[in-house]
Amino acid sequence: VDLSALTCVEDYTIEGNALSAGDHYDLLVSLTCAEEGSLIVFSSDDADDFCATGETELENLYVNATGTDPIDLSCVEVVTGDLEIENSNAPSIDLGGLESVGGFAYIHDNEALLSVDVGALVSIGDYLYVTNNEDLKSVDMRSLETVKNEVYIYNSDNFEEIKLDSLREAGSSFNVSNNQVMESLSLPSLETVDGSFQIESNDQMRDITANALLSVEGTVYVYYNYDLETLSLGGFEEAASSLYIQYNTVLEDVDLSSLQTVASTLYIYENESMESLDLGGLTEIGGGFYLSYNDDLSDLNLDSLEEIDGELYFYDNDDIETISMPVLTEIGSSMMVSYNASLIDLSAPSLSSIGSSMYIQDNSSLDSVDVGSLTCVDDYTIEGNGLSEDDHYDLLVQITSGC
Repeated sequence: VDLSALTCVEDYTIEGNALSAGDHYDLLVSLTCAEEGSLIVFSSDDADDFCATGETELENLYVNATGTDPIDLSCVEVVTGDLEIENSNAPSIDLGGLESVGGFAYIHDNEALLSVDVGALVSIGDYLYVTNNEDLKSVDMRSLETVKNEVYIYNSDNFEEIKLDSLREAGSSFNVSNNQVMESLSLPSLETVDGSFQIESNDQMRDITANALLSVEGTVYVYYNYDLETLSLGGFEEAASSLYIQYNTVLEDVDLSSLQTVASTLYIYENESMESLDLGGLTEIGGGFYLSYNDDLSDLNLDSLEEIDGELYFYDNDDIETISMPVLTEIGSSMMVSYNASLIDLSAPSLSSIGSSMYIQDNSSLDSVDVGSLTCVDDYTIEGNGLSEDDHYDLLVQITSGC
């Protein structure tokens, strides 16, 4: 290939041809746009030559290792601009001395790369993406404390582990999705996420722990993690938008014991193995509250819940026997409690206002309903429950007596 007059191509793909390794390397070097103060690494020799200069700071660092030798860039301490690693055949890249990246860090589309060591990295000035790496197993970012914008770890079939032991803040979204063999996610220092927090479709994920997390400004999604057994968010106090926990088939242990407010929707749906849900600190939900198809749920703590601005929808939770909301005073829209086969006791003695309709129906074992402060409901359906005729009559009289 002779393109000797062409000296700068921003985006290119050169692969699957019969070029020798040397000719391939020479072609990439000739086509690449190299900025002063930046480094482009196509081989281990390029890395060795740079480190031999004694320099430790770069503007931008781009690694596209065409050979199969490990890349040692442990001499690099500062990248003031961007770090990008793509299309690398090297089994490992050592950036163990790197402490800061002023722009983005983007590790993507590496077919043979197995590990990346950036264990001394403390800050990233833009986003962190680790995505579409076919064989990559681990990334060590154990010292990373802040990422100004989003963190995305997704679509890597063999990715097992990312070490984020020190991460305190993600300035935008935090997303770990579609990593097929990743078994655990530990975020022991994470306190705030200024955007959404999404853990989705990690087929072998068993454990998610982020007990230092206090608040998320965007929506929290934990769903389609079919092997997930434990979700521990023990310090989580505020969901500034919605919170969704759904389609986690074997999820048993959920710790949301510190949660106080959900600004929009709270959606707990089809977690078939979840036996207990402690929401004992929750006082207010700014939207609807949906609790449905959690087949094994038997222990539900809503002792502090005072207000639901949207609708309350408890539907088809087979094992729950008692629903107690002792200090709930207001539901802003409709209330539906239906098809909870084992439900015996429904208690909301302080509830005085429902903004729309009330449905209590087809809870075949339900023989006790206490909504003693509720005196005017214009639209209601109460049928198919286990109430005696007298208790059914008394309930109807009570909820219409003030209308």
